[in-house]
Amino acid sequence: MHRFWVTVLMGGLTAAAFASTHVSKGSIGSSGETKAARLSGLCMDGEGNLVTADQGGSCLRVITPDDKLKALWKLDFAPEAVSWRAADQTVLVAGSGRVAVLDAKGQVTVSAALPQSAKTATAVSGSGSDVFVTVRANTGYAVFRLDSKLENPKQILSGLRGCCGQMDVMAHGDTVYVAANCNFEVGMYDREGKKKGAITKPKGATYFDGCCEPKNVCMGSDGALYVAESGRCAVHRFSTDGKHLGEVGVVKDIGGCVRVTVAASQDGSRVYMLDTVKNIVRVLEKK
Repeated sequence: MHRFWVTVLMGGLTAAAFASTHVSKGSIGSSGETKAARLSGLCMDGEGNLVTADQGGSCLRVITPDDKLKALWKLDFAPEAVSWRAADQTVLVAGSGRVAVLDAKGQVTVSAALPQSAKTATAVSGSGSDVFVTVRANTGYAVFRLDSKLENPKQILSGLRGCCGQMDVMAHGDTVYVAANCNFEVGMYDREGKKKGAITKPKGATYFDGCCEPKNVCMGSDGALYVAESGRCAVHRFSTDGKHLGEVGVVKDIGGCVRVTVAASQDGSRVYMLDTVKNIVRVLEKK
C-alpha cells in the first residue's frame, strides 16, 4: 500500500502533510447495555476490548469491538480516568478522591485516597511497579508517583497548566508523557519529573491546531504515540523521539474544548476517540 501526501502552503513555508490513514465510521457505547450516563474515559484491554469509565454511573464497562457488553464493574466512587497496565493485566482507575487497581475480572485488589486529599483526577497510568496519577492542585495540576500498593506518594510534577480542565499524562517505559495543552507540546519526563524533551509544534505544522493543544496521548502497540487534539478532533501519530508520522483521522462533529481520550487497536486498524458531548466512543477505521 502506498502512502500518499499533499503539499500545504502556510506562512510562505511549504510543509508536507500526510493524508489521513483512517476515516470516521460509527461509534461504540451507544446501545442500551453499553451506553454511559456520563462517559469520562476509555482504554483498551489486553483482549482488544474497550474499557469505558462512566462517571455518572460509577462503573466501568468492558465492551467488545462490535459494541456488545462483556462486563459491568461497579465502583464505590465515580471514575474520571482509566488505563490498562499490560505488565500485570490490570486496570487502573482514578476519580472523585480515589485511585484503585482492578484485576482482569474487575475485582478491586487495592484502593487508596488520592494524594493530598485531592478530589479530582484527570489521568492515571502505570509503568513497571509505578502508578502515576494526575490531580487538580492549587496551582494547576500535579503528577504523583505511587508504588504498586498505591502508597508512598511522591509529587514529581506541579504547576502544570491545562485548558478546560484537561491534563492527560501517560507513562510508558522510562518516560512520562504530558499533553501540555497550554504549551502546545507533549512534554517527556523521567520518573522523577526531570524533563527529557518534548514534541512541539514547529512553524507551518498542520497539527495542534486549536486554542490549546494537544489534549490527550496514548501509546500504540506499534510503538508510536497517538496524540489527540480537540480543535479539529484530529489524531496524529508521532515517534517517541518526536518525529511526526502523519495524521490518523478526524471526527468532524465533536464541538468545544473537550476531552478526546484516544486508544488504538493492537493492529492499528481502529482508533477510538472519546466523545463527551454525545457520551459515546467514536471509531476511526483504516481506509
